[in-house]
Amino acid sequence: MKEILLFSVLAFSSLTWASFPAPDATYTGKGQLTRLADGTNFSYDVNYVINGQSITANYAYPNGFSYSLPFTAQDGQFGQFTVQIQGQTAGSGWCIGDSCHVDLSYPLNGVLNHVSLAFSYVDEKNNPNNSKNQLIVSGNNTTTNTVWEDRLNP
Repeated sequence: MKEILLFSVLAFSSLTWASFPAPDATYTGKGQLTRLADGTNFSYDVNYVINGQSITANYAYPNGFSYSLPFTAQDGQFGQFTVQIQGQTAGSGWCIGDSCHVDLSYPLNGVLNHVSLAFSYVDEKNNPNNSKNQLIVSGNNTTTNTVWEDRLNP
């Protein structure tokens, strides 16, 4: 049992944001958002710029509203990291395999948003039905009671 625990600690200690499998690039695509209160859904344009441990998510909605959310992952240990927005700790996350999960709390238009994000990267060698690499980001915002999925290509 101790050997399994030791193996688990050693295996997961090397997994940090730096091991996120999506290479640095600008990923562009479409997202689909659903308001859970009434089922309203709509598509929007989105891009993510990944540069080392920094990500900027840019959203443009059909009603003309747009915003950018820049955040930085600060390496921790055992696959976990903290997330900073404008130099302030705004959440935490973890990575394993081809996926990362991030929980954030940040102000937008005077309202504190609580967001949970899941990042997955599928490369063409592991996705024979799609000739392109793809970053898939799904999440929910418990403040706005919405869920979404973004599908982006480099």
